[in-house]
Amino acid sequence: MVNLWEMGYNHIVKHFETLSQEEEMSKIYVCGACGYEYDPAVGDPDNGIAPGTPFEALPDDWECPLCGLGKDVFEEKKD
Repeated sequence: MVNLWEMGYNHIVKHFETLSQEEEMSKIYVCGACGYEYDPAVGDPDNGIAPGTPFEALPDDWECPLCGLGKDVFEEKKD
């Protein structure tokens, strides 16, 4: 038997997961040392990072393509 409540709940959860993914894709991170901006929509194809890769999903050893510093010097860009 189909549980309509569960179907509705699952639909809502998927909707919020999609919103969360879209939010992560819109976050740009800026290198505090040199100002390089990592845009998930662009990625870092010269260093093997495909477009669509959120900052949080970058490998731990990823480095800023301009100055070579690590992810720990990046901060989310504020509007």
